Amino acid sequence: MTINEKSREQFRWPPRSRLNFYKRESTLLFSVSDRDFDLSDGLMMYCSNKSRTVYMGVSTASTKWMAWDKAKIESIEELIKYDLTFDGYRVRLQRLGKENSPCSDEFKWKLLIREA
Repeated sequence: MTINEKSREQFRWPPRSRLNFYKRESTLLFSVSDRDFDLSDGLMMYCSNKSRTVYMGVSTASTKWMAWDKAKIESIEELIKYDLTFDGYRVRLQRLGKENSPCSDEFKWKLLIREA
């Protein structure tokens, strides 16, 4: 893997992951399995409001991601924050998932997204 590929990898969602987005905690809006999915484009581009509340769930079938430990949860949170703040949004996260549950089970967050 080249340095450029390693650099790009740090900004990607986990291998074999699924990202689910909900209007309410259980009303699915859409789902993606694109490791390069851009949150600000996917969530805010067609949103007429300057703010949005959305629920986001992440699961993965990767053998490198076995349990939702503190480090894995924080790595996803950093990706969420980086992706949205890079495009001029502020985001507040609320964890809804259960730490130490299998990564094959969806871990959810409530995202409060606002223009910066």
